[in-house]
Amino acid sequence: MKTTKLVMASMIIAGTLFSTGLAVYAEDENPGVIEKSIKSQGDVIFKVDDGKTPPVNPTNPDEEVELEEPGESTDGPLSIDHVSNLHFGEQLISAKPQTYYAALEKMKKGEETKEVPNYVQVTDKRGSNEGWYLSVQQDKQFSTGEDVELEGAILTLSNTQVKTTSDNKSKSPTAVSEISLVPGGAGVPVISANQDEGMGLWVGSFGNEATGANSVSLKVPGESAKQAAKYSTTLTWMLSNTEI
Repeated sequence: MKTTKLVMASMIIAGTLFSTGLAVYAEDENPGVIEKSIKSQGDVIFKVDDGKTPPVNPTNPDEEVELEEPGESTDGPLSIDHVSNLHFGEQLISAKPQTYYAALEKMKKGEETKEVPNYVQVTDKRGSNEGWYLSVQQDKQFSTGEDVELEGAILTLSNTQVKTTSDNKSKSPTAVSEISLVPGGAGVPVISANQDEGMGLWVGSFGNEATGANSVSLKVPGESAKQAAKYSTTLTWMLSNTEI
């Protein structure tokens, strides 16, 4: 019995010494450590950008320019910033079929004036990444002020290509390469941006520096009656967040 008590007492003393040793070791490893924590907050507030986006050079979208003929534009977070007017110049009346090409767009950068392909510019600043769709329709046939039509004339936009600024990493929208318009017909697609495409600024130019001069054409049959007068038409460009 005495032997048993001595053994138990020895085990208790040894355990006490062992525990004390651990505590001392732990305190020696992290002496005087005090840990406390609190939380702070960060935030950002976004708001809709309703301002207009200025036109850019379609061959170099990083370059803002002054257009000789600014034309109409829309504002808001999804906008048509610019569309070129199409001028086919003065032409001699001909009894043969003829194809006429629109003059290039003129713009200024400082004192320099340059010609660039005719183009349309779209900006998507909505932040929803839901995509957009641009279409165009020819409202009527080319006609005089007295509504005498240039029968059979066909307006074609071709070699369509899209570009954006160098800092825009958004996926590119898709352009329709060639569009022949039907006077008085329904709108036809020009550029389509699906979900997660086409964010930021995009230009759709008809041709490039090499092909722009021959990318917007007006074909006129030789048998069409022609007066010595100015014939004109209007194009309606439509930008929507729903597919055409």
